[in-house]
Amino acid sequence: MGKPPQKKNDTTPVVEGEVDTFEAVVDKQIGDLVPQGARKAVVSRITTVLMSEQFSGPIAHPRHLEKYERIQSGAADRIISMAEAQQVHHIEMDQRIVAAEVADRKLGMWLGAGTFALLIACALLSAIFTDSEIIPGFFLGTAALGGVTLLIKGRSNGNGTNR
Repeated sequence: MGKPPQKKNDTTPVVEGEVDTFEAVVDKQIGDLVPQGARKAVVSRITTVLMSEQFSGPIAHPRHLEKYERIQSGAADRIISMAEAQQVHHIEMDQRIVAAEVADRKLGMWLGAGTFALLIACALLSAIFTDSEIIPGFFLGTAALGGVTLLIKGRSNGNGTNR
């Protein structure tokens, strides 16, 4: 083998699309570490791994927006407008979902309170109009069982996790 590679602070900027320049930089950095016969394959594999790019977000990377603008005048503005419209849509949907959940909870509370009041009223009426203690006890027991269950369970979303 040859000499060990010397440490140089070679930070040659690589612009997207200039794969040949990037391959030259990688080839230069590898130096004598890889035999000449395998160098091209190694450089190609490193370039393939290092040249992949990912980003996420509502709009494209500014460098890509610039290229879209070069291809079609006004394309960057249209892409940004599309992202803004999508964001407005997501905000509106989130607001609708929250409003629907609040309405569902309110309806559930009203129905629960109405059922509880109905059971108490049935217990009182059955105590007044019947001589049996079993029927009013049944209504009161059902109301108490429902109330105690609600207190023990607490507010949950149905799968046992509290919100």
